[in-house]
Amino acid sequence: MNPASQLPRLRSVLGFFAVMLALAAQGLTWHVQQHGSTRFLLNTNGSITDTYAYDAYGLLISSTGSTTNNYLYCSQQFDSDLQMYYLRARYYKPDSGRFWTMDSYEGSNEDPLSLHKYLYCQNDPMDRIDPSGHNSEMGSYVTTMFLPLTEVRH
Repeated sequence: MNPASQLPRLRSVLGFFAVMLALAAQGLTWHVQQHGSTRFLLNTNGSITDTYAYDAYGLLISSTGSTTNNYLYCSQQFDSDLQMYYLRARYYKPDSGRFWTMDSYEGSNEDPLSLHKYLYCQNDPMDRIDPSGHNSEMGSYVTTMFLPLTEVRH
């Protein structure tokens, strides 16, 4: 496997650590599901303080709690003013399942869905991820992640 092909995923994992440190400073533990989406936060007593639920394309359909947390669907940064996720290369609109700007990746004739310049995860967000905002890939970030952030030392 070409190590350079893992850079978008590595950048996403590094983004996880930034989120973990920010929440650890608040005494919270961050819990994500298969695609890396934040599902709930726990305080130091083990009580759930915040919950999040999304549709397949990342539209937040319900949430509880009041903790400031902009890292939601696929642990990507959500801009509440724009109502879009920032995927480093471009912004993604979960209400339409499309990117706001055109993809610079040309695509491949062997993979027709890759030719669509605005489509998110080739219209398959349940099985694909797009950590860079340029092209999607099969797979997930993690199967389940429970991160004991209260043990993080500064």
